[in-house]
Amino acid sequence: METNKKTLFSDFNPVTKAAWMEKVNVDLKGADFNRKLVWKNLNKLEFQPFYNTEDALEYLPNTNQNSQNLINYRAICVASAEDGNKKCFKSG
Repeated sequence: METNKKTLFSDFNPVTKAAWMEKVNVDLKGADFNRKLVWKNLNKLEFQPFYNTEDALEYLPNTNQNSQNLINYRAICVASAEDGNKKCFKSG
């Protein structure tokens, strides 16, 4: 049995973030990039319309163990539903 060891997307050349931004700005025809394409959630975190390897976090080492499972949550100790809602939905 012969396996294909070709990497995914190997037919495509790598593209820098600057090259992507240049193309995006041409396509936007003068429209503001941040107002048009950057999405903000309720916590005011900004999400870009695209990411590439230049955006990789260097301080999170890949251990190859559960590397695709990043869990981000906070445990909140509460005594009642009302107390929990106050703590969870506190503005600021």
